[in-house]
Amino acid sequence: YDDSKYDGTKTANFEATLTSATTNDPANSGAESVSVSGDCTNVADGAGVDWTNPGNAFSQNDSSATAFVDGTTTDRDQCVNYGFAIPSNATIVGVILEADISASAANNGGVDDAKIMLVLGGTAQGDDKDRGTTDWPTSDTDAYVSWGSSSDTWGLSLNPTNVNAADFGSSIEATKAS
Repeated sequence: YDDSKYDGTKTANFEATLTSATTNDPANSGAESVSVSGDCTNVADGAGVDWTNPGNAFSQNDSSATAFVDGTTTDRDQCVNYGFAIPSNATIVGVILEADISASAANNGGVDDAKIMLVLGGTAQGDDKDRGTTDWPTSDTDAYVSWGSSSDTWGLSLNPTNVNAADFGSSIEATKAS
């Protein structure tokens, strides 16, 4: 990498998987698996930069959603319709979001999380899980970064009905200081 040829443009790449919603249902303990189909869209959130091919974020397949950030923040790439089928008598005790994220460069301040949130009823809400100034990796290693835990409901009152709903999911915004 030749820093003298750097043009200031950084690309944020994002592939997300909402890997599990943990329940305390004795008949179905542990993590609930999800489908491999769903919907990811760019959601304009003010003056943010659009994600290109936001639908590519739904699964880890080396076809990422991308956004060009430099001194800006992206819009939300919002992914819903994960296909949970949690039994109605279960209690949701935690949610883990995993994503394969990367950036094209890290100099002059790398690409960082801006907002990492769950989507409930079609709206991003609950605790923001951004990791502050932790730079995204500068290569796609097909490794996941995780937010949340098996005992973290992100400050939301989650139940099988709203987690199984087609408008439940996750959203991510990225930022890069100039």
